[in-house]
Amino acid sequence: GRMSLSHDHQLLAVHGKEGTITIWPLEIGLKDGWSMEVKEERHKQMVRIEAGNANRSQWSGEGKHLVTWLEQSYFPCAYSSIPQIWDSHGKRLWSAPKGAGIAVHPSRDEVCVVLPNEIQVGWPGVGFKTLGITGAFGVAGYSPDGQTLAVGGTSSGVDIKENGDIRMRDFGEQAQLWLLDPTT
Repeated sequence: GRMSLSHDHQLLAVHGKEGTITIWPLEIGLKDGWSMEVKEERHKQMVRIEAGNANRSQWSGEGKHLVTWLEQSYFPCAYSSIPQIWDSHGKRLWSAPKGAGIAVHPSRDEVCVVLPNEIQVGWPGVGFKTLGITGAFGVAGYSPDGQTLAVGGTSSGVDIKENGDIRMRDFGEQAQLWLLDPTT
């Protein structure tokens, strides 16, 4: 399965079957090895999250929250993905709309949510800024220093059908990449 280590190396999120994620505390007995007492204490403090169909996760920039989502091998965003943010105790704090793409800022608690024809940058409880971008769809990423946000999509725009499915207006159009300053 996949794993995600918190920035302070204190928590490890391990993906199991069908969206189950286990958060293991690593600070317990790290220097003491793997004695039975250490294993039992880690097991008592582990947290299990039922994250639906999520198969990817990343700790927030400040390392206290786990962001989860579904990624398919042929496209970094899945129509059935529901990105979510969890605290380290397994409490779900926020869910994005179905089909949204998500990127996690590398050094602060911030995400970029990519919806059809717009992005939202911010954090639950703090607020989100919305920017309309015709054609934005599904994929985004922050540069390693967090100073640049890349958003992908199509030059033709994206429509949402009545049943919630997402449809690109014209598959013959060119792929687009927007490079943005996430602070503006």
